[in-house]
Amino acid sequence: MGKKYTNNEVIQKIDNLKSLKDCDRFESNMLSLGYDEVELISYLLKKKIYLHKFAAEEKYNFEEGEEISKKFIDDFYMAFGAYEEFLRIKNKKNQKATYLRRSIKDNGLKKAVIISVSRKSLTEGYKVLIDAGLEEFTLENVVLKNKELFDEDLILFIKDKLNNN
Repeated sequence: MGKKYTNNEVIQKIDNLKSLKDCDRFESNMLSLGYDEVELISYLLKKKIYLHKFAAEEKYNFEEGEEISKKFIDDFYMAFGAYEEFLRIKNKKNQKATYLRRSIKDNGLKKAVIISVSRKSLTEGYKVLIDAGLEEFTLENVVLKNKELFDEDLILFIKDKLNNN
């Protein structure tokens, strides 16, 4: 079978996908028809990350306040979505970020993020996202992009950790 649609038409179809299952089915069909362009695969991956992000928003529904900003919440949801998608890809099944989810439940969002990025070694989540070329979605990057919400010591610690690993 040959290609039936332009890349723009495929992107429109990706935009209309509503679930991860739909995305997986579409990806399989897309690849079998010869649509293997990096641009399309990347666009579909971002759609999957957004679907994870929306699921996390529905589950947690964090409110902006003194300790966390709307930008921080949004950056966190994107990082969380990316991590859960790459867990799913890596393990070839739906897998949740169990430790992070439990930490959020027990400590709240900001404290859970601080706990996660405060480890001396790089987390599995960080390594998975870096290997996939998505460093912008790491929790460390979320903190650095929202450094006004965190202690200077934590910012310096993260920068040092990233430079030494």
